[in-house]
Amino acid sequence: PYTYCVLALGSETEDFGIPGIRRYGHMFKTMHDAFTIHKRILELLARKRAGKEKSVTIVIGGGGSTGVELAAELSLFCRRSCAAYDLPLNDFLVTVVEASDRLLAALDPKMSAWALERLLDLGVDVRRSAELEGALARLADARATVARAAGGLLTEADVVRLREAGE
Repeated sequence: PYTYCVLALGSETEDFGIPGIRRYGHMFKTMHDAFTIHKRILELLARKRAGKEKSVTIVIGGGGSTGVELAAELSLFCRRSCAAYDLPLNDFLVTVVEASDRLLAALDPKMSAWALERLLDLGVDVRRSAELEGALARLADARATVARAAGGLLTEADVVRLREAGE
């Protein structure tokens, strides 16, 4: 039993001035955004099954609550898909790039440590104290975005998601 129910609407997806991210990345704010990302992942899965993709990489910018949950769910989805279609699990990689030194920085450090351990158990690549520097270009076949993060990460990423402002 609660006295009040607060629905706080209106936050905007922040691009933090990262070059190319609005053009080449995928924002994750609305149901339409979620459907767009889901459709993209299904397309990549179909291309992987047809032998047209060597691997699938998803980069998530931001290790706040949305980024951590998205990473966990995508990792589980990839695991289920690999099992269902007899694909090698190591051909799918979900990476979280977080600027602070821990995930879920707004929460208790014990929760951050638990979330990190859980994501690592799910096979998620977690880059802490690293910032997404840019989505540089869409490749000619429209397959991937080249994402660069401070700390040496340079990868072809099939889906790039940015964190919400204040997350």
